[in-house]
Amino acid sequence: MDLGGTKIEAAALDDNGEIVARRRVATPAGDYSATVGAIVELVEVIEADYDDRRASAGHPGCDFARNGACDERELNLPDRASAGP
Repeated sequence: MDLGGTKIEAAALDDNGEIVARRRVATPAGDYSATVGAIVELVEVIEADYDDRRASAGHPGCDFARNGACDERELNLPDRASAGP
């Protein structure tokens, strides 16, 4: 899963690391709920294309091992406080 400021892309890899399925959508600008919904839809589409239940996501610039958390300002997500729980 690649969450960017302009696009969200999901890919499925085979056991050799080759891409076997890939989908991309535009990142909903300024809308946390729609962004989460787009991620969920991409996962569902990839699962339908490639029958596997493993998932991974990465984020450049987020040092979780050192900091124990990601600063929300580092993420390409709008302010989730306005989106509710």
